Amino acid sequence: VHPEQRATERLNEIILEVTGRPGLSHSQRINTTPALADALHGLDMVLETRDIAHWTDLNTARQEIARLERRVNSNTWTIPDHQMPEIVRRFTAVAIEVFGGLDTESRATAYFTVDIAHFRP
Repeated sequence: VHPEQRATERLNEIILEVTGRPGLSHSQRINTTPALADALHGLDMVLETRDIAHWTDLNTARQEIARLERRVNSNTWTIPDHQMPEIVRRFTAVAIEVFGGLDTESRATAYFTVDIAHFRP
């Protein structure tokens, strides 16, 4: 597990602890739920997952903290303003631990994936 993934998992836990609501995670894909699979099957459709792009992401704890403070990622958009400082404070400690320091670089493959539903041929 890459530091970015561990940091994101821990951030979502912190968001839940502080706000009482889970943080959005792109790994929680609605498209993989049994209800959707059943609905598509009933319509004689299939779901395909396609990787559109891959790239190497170079990251540090300092960059992750800055993204959190600027609310770059969608999982931070609904966090109430008054709770954000506590989330940033707690995440800073986690990010430093996960990355091994504020400026320790971590390299990981990132990707953009789409799900496409279509009728069977």
